[in-house]
Amino acid sequence: MLFDFLIGILIGMLVAAPMGPVGILILRDTLHRGRKDGFLMGIGASISDTIYGIISYLGVGLVLNFIEKNDSIIRILGSILIIGFSIHLYRTPVKKVVNPNKEKKLDEQTGWHKIVGAFAVTISNPLIVFFFLALYSRFNFVYDGPNTLLHIILGMLGIAAGGLIWWTLFTWGIGKLRNHISISGIHWINRITALIFSIIGIIGLLTSVLGMI
Repeated sequence: MLFDFLIGILIGMLVAAPMGPVGILILRDTLHRGRKDGFLMGIGASISDTIYGIISYLGVGLVLNFIEKNDSIIRILGSILIIGFSIHLYRTPVKKVVNPNKEKKLDEQTGWHKIVGAFAVTISNPLIVFFFLALYSRFNFVYDGPNTLLHIILGMLGIAAGGLIWWTLFTWGIGKLRNHISISGIHWINRITALIFSIIGIIGLLTSVLGMI
């Protein structure tokens, strides 16, 4: 059973590692606001990944059928969300921290918003299920025998832990570079990130709409 937990950690890290939209978002926020904010977003992404991990584990046929029936709608909603976020990000000015107490209060108020935001971005990409299925097959992760429920619980806890470990290491590394980047540099990172998100969102929206025609 320890094997399930350890392999789950590995799978969780592999799923989190690709630098997709949420990775870019966490990179930007870590540089802009600090390691804590980036890690909070990592928690949201890890929760989403774990949910998809559970769905993939419990019903391969059901998952594939759901995605096939609702793929266009899921993609359109996700693309609109990403485009809206990119506009907000592009228009948001970068501010220096001049009052640590005020900044701390702001962090406490927006912590859940960061978790939910990263969760929403990650959950809008159901195709991650195929990544899980490939990894499950590669590591012979799916178990069918005595104490199946316990194996599933340990495996999913491992996936959640793997995601959190990855984002801990990622934000720690990026945090080390934070002091070497100026406010102007963060401003340009914001704009470049916004443009990347807008391109991803527009491409996703166009392909989804064309696919429905």
